[in-house]
Amino acid sequence: MNRFDAVKPTRSELVDAGFTLLLVVLALSGFHTSLGGYGFLVTGALASLLGCVVGHLIRRARLTGLVAVACGLAVCVVLAGPIALRDDALFGVLPAPGTITGLADGVTNGWRRLLTSSTPAGGLGHLMAIPYVLGYTAALVSTLVAARPKRLLSVLLAPAAVLAASVLFGTVEPYSTVMQGALFAAAAVAWLAVRKSRDRQAYLQSHGRKRLAMAGAMLALFSVAGLGIGPRLPGAAANDRFVLRDDPPFDPSSLGSPLNGFQRYINGALKDEVLFTVEGLPDRETLVRLAVLDDYDGIVWKASADSGSGSGRFRRVGEEIPTEVVGEPSSIEVTIGALPGVWVPSVGVVTGISWTGSGDRNSVLRDVYRQSTVTSSGVVPLAEGWAEGDSYRIKVVVADEPVDGDLQTADVDGSVRNDLATNVPEELANLAAAITKGKATPLAQALALEAWFLDNGYYTSGDVASGERPNNPGHNLARLIRFVANDQPDGNAEQYAAAMALLARSVELPARVVMGFKAAPGETEIRGTDVDAWVEIAFEGGQWRSFDPTPRDKKDAPTQQQKTQRPTFESQELPPPPLPPEQPPEPQTKEGAERKRPETPKVPDPTAKGADGLGVVVGAVAGGLGTVAVVPAVTISALKRRRVRRRKRAERATSRIAGGWSELLDQARDIGLPVSARATRRETALLLGPDVLGPLAAGADAAVFGGGEPANEEVDAYWLSVDQARRQLREPLSLWQRARLLYSVTSLRPLR
Repeated sequence: MNRFDAVKPTRSELVDAGFTLLLVVLALSGFHTSLGGYGFLVTGALASLLGCVVGHLIRRARLTGLVAVACGLAVCVVLAGPIALRDDALFGVLPAPGTITGLADGVTNGWRRLLTSSTPAGGLGHLMAIPYVLGYTAALVSTLVAARPKRLLSVLLAPAAVLAASVLFGTVEPYSTVMQGALFAAAAVAWLAVRKSRDRQAYLQSHGRKRLAMAGAMLALFSVAGLGIGPRLPGAAANDRFVLRDDPPFDPSSLGSPLNGFQRYINGALKDEVLFTVEGLPDRETLVRLAVLDDYDGIVWKASADSGSGSGRFRRVGEEIPTEVVGEPSSIEVTIGALPGVWVPSVGVVTGISWTGSGDRNSVLRDVYRQSTVTSSGVVPLAEGWAEGDSYRIKVVVADEPVDGDLQTADVDGSVRNDLATNVPEELANLAAAITKGKATPLAQALALEAWFLDNGYYTSGDVASGERPNNPGHNLARLIRFVANDQPDGNAEQYAAAMALLARSVELPARVVMGFKAAPGETEIRGTDVDAWVEIAFEGGQWRSFDPTPRDKKDAPTQQQKTQRPTFESQELPPPPLPPEQPPEPQTKEGAERKRPETPKVPDPTAKGADGLGVVVGAVAGGLGTVAVVPAVTISALKRRRVRRRKRAERATSRIAGGWSELLDQARDIGLPVSARATRRETALLLGPDVLGPLAAGADAAVFGGGEPANEEVDAYWLSVDQARRQLREPLSLWQRARLLYSVTSLRPLR
């Protein structure tokens, strides 16, 4: 007997290996819904074949215990590169340190990535290590267990575990009930029958094949009957398919609103900077999207994490992203320059993304990238944000804008979040109602709002050095109320887009603000001056139509002669009070005429003492000084009280608690304590006084970043603690310093 005969498998071992490969591959097929494609199945099949070979060699060598485990693990690590992690292998086939770390990362962190990634995830973040390890381990274990004939059912445990994993880490919709149900069950029963019949003499007789064929026919018949009758049995669809893909996705509301920094782009430090270069844009003016902002809290427009339309569900995605949007496919290359923040520039509907930079940076970006498949907005939530030289390639589908003729009678999309309609201030709601009065369709209302801003508004970037009129940045409610209160609003795209979206929501139009850049045909370098913001409104059928209310061609300062008549809103609930009846004129009698004759003013006697005149002068001066001292203090105090009321009455409990912490910081700023916008709450507490502010910082973080909404009692208790902490901050102050607090406007300015 030669060496080959010593390791040559017997017929029974080949049969066991065949059933093992079949069952493991059928079980792995369920990962198609979560990984996509069939590359994972090739990886799993090769790993299963490798596991069968290694298991057979371990049996022949009679290795036991730790030696067998060590040998199996060594083979798994060495061959992981050429089979599953070719990008990390040396020359694509040789093991390297990257394959070891990649395999460890895929085994330990791949499960979490798979659950938090949008499907199909592909090979994102070493995910191919999952089918590789599952296939190899299941085949190895089944091969070793099959050597013991007495353990009949044990050979099915490992393939069944792989099947369970493919279901739990898959999606609610199964890949194939035939492959994972009927075929898997038929193969399992057939294998058990074959193994059981090996002990019977009848199996070795001449008519054994006939019995085997009959058994196979019966299995096929029952499988077909089960597929046809099973789904129709009572209670077959009573329970939903249980999967683990319910983990919370990335929360975009934790990011700051990029619209807050709009002024930096058009006349700040980023004005002339190359933010990024882009190649492959269509040969026409193109809107490059940066962020879709669908939530407004009275201070900023931002991306919402709990949007009813799913726009705030940011998940990991693979190199292929499925979409049903029909349009012109293209590939776009983006190289980052001075772009700040974490938002990813994109165009149209993103159907795939790959990172084309160099070094380990690609792996970092690939791992952290999240995308909303509803809005095609992407983020790379890194503390340092973008780095110059980062680059990526996106495959996109650029769909045509919906034609207004098709939207003339279209209703709005009722599935899109529009819960802000009841929270719009009366000034803005009345203006929107007056502008859209008589407009019967949603499209007509939206066009009327857009036209009002274009006709009455004027544009200013706020760059005084270039001759532009000054413009206060921001788009909080107070700023927008002042903005539309003018007969001719003047501002930039930040105010126009924010105001129109707010007015649109007040008349039940589901609107959102989009911040991005306007690229001219053939343009490859996007600079800060290319920044833009516009409004999108959802119509039925998932059609988003963009509106641009910014009058960029009107930069002349408005004059008194240019003022137009503002639309008026006639309230049906509060009619004007009736005028009082006219009184008949009194008869003019001689006595009445003399009585109504005005008295001749008395001329002061120049010889009289000047005590009365001096008293009047002193009183006037004192009154003027008192007015100068009291009016500013009263005004500033009223503004601060209004701010407190707004924070205490915020819609969400977490916002009210966050408002309490903000009120505490405003007190510290007015006192003159160092407060930084870049510091976290806990860092600020350590700097200003951990004993006083530490528990409040921890409580605010727990409420904002924890799950669920705090109870109203918790919010009230938090504000009581805030009031107590504010008093403690004022205790060391002198009387003069406390008086200065009445006139401090530091907290009324944005925190920098």
